[in-house]
Amino acid sequence: MQSQQLFHDDFRDALRHAVKALGGLDTVGADLWPAKSRKAAGAWLSDCLNPERPAKLDLEEVVQILRMARDKGVSCAIYQLCDELGYEHPEVAAPKHPAQEKAARLERLAQEFKRLADEVAAETRHPIKAVS
Repeated sequence: MQSQQLFHDDFRDALRHAVKALGGLDTVGADLWPAKSRKAAGAWLSDCLNPERPAKLDLEEVVQILRMARDKGVSCAIYQLCDELGYEHPEVAAPKHPAQEKAARLERLAQEFKRLADEVAAETRHPIKAVS
């Protein structure tokens, strides 16, 4: 696990700390924007993390940085975000095997199907049998 800075001014500051812990602007920038040169990607990321610059990260890029940080044991950014929003700090979930992810998705879809079938049955008074 990477060392964690205890206090950050805001989420952007914590995100900058996470980027530094992940190898710096050039490394993370190259992961975010592989079509750019390493230096150009690092410069763009620097601009995105600077509140004085117009460049900003989009949601998917923020999520990618948070995911990369999680994979390296760096939790400062997600913890800062939770602190700012009033949430408890999350636990890191154990990685799931692809078969486990598919089984969980199937379970969610089956529950959604049952809920929809129950709604239709209630509206039409005709029960729908689950597909087996």
